[in-house]
Amino acid sequence: MAPDNATAEQKSYFDQWAKVIQVRTIGVVKKWIDNYYVDFDSDPDAYQGLVDFLEMAEEVTFFFLPRPFFLKKNKINKIKK
Repeated sequence: MAPDNATAEQKSYFDQWAKVIQVRTIGVVKKWIDNYYVDFDSDPDAYQGLVDFLEMAEEVTFFFLPRPFFLKKNKINKIKK
């Protein structure tokens, strides 16, 4: 969501690019998880940051993301329990 004090032009720009940026960001995070999970396994703060990010992403962008991505989040949670 664009800031309340954004101009009409800024809101239009935000609306145009927000979904693209969200999907690309999630794609990068997914590749990081797939290829370098050890980064999160060995650092509790990084792991918690990842979980917090995924929960926020699920609330904000869930309908843009493929279901398997969030199944991976569940896999991450099961590994750490």
